[in-house]
Amino acid sequence: PNEEDTKTVFWVVDQLVKLWGEKVPWEEIPVPHPHEANYLKLDCSKAKMLLGWHPKLRLETSLKWITDWYQKYYRGEDVSQFTRDQIMHYQDMR
Repeated sequence: PNEEDTKTVFWVVDQLVKLWGEKVPWEEIPVPHPHEANYLKLDCSKAKMLLGWHPKLRLETSLKWITDWYQKYYRGEDVSQFTRDQIMHYQDMR
C-alpha cells in the first residue's frame, strides 16, 4: 500500500465491520495477551524502485472486495465466477 493507505489494525477491523453491513459485535479488550501489532505496514520501496510496481487498489477498495467475496461465500453462493470476475477486473486496471 501507499503511505496514505497505511492504517492501524483497529481501523481495518472497524472498516470491515462497517462494510459487512450487519451488526457485528467486536471490542478491543485491554487485558494482557500475547503481543499483537497495532500497526501493520509493508515496505514496498524496493518493489517500487526496482520493478516500477505500484498498488492498483486503495485499501478501502481492497477491503470492499474482500468483504463482498466473503459475504457471497458465507451465503453459500458459488464464488468461482465471482473470483474470476474480480481477477479480470484487477487485471484490467492501470
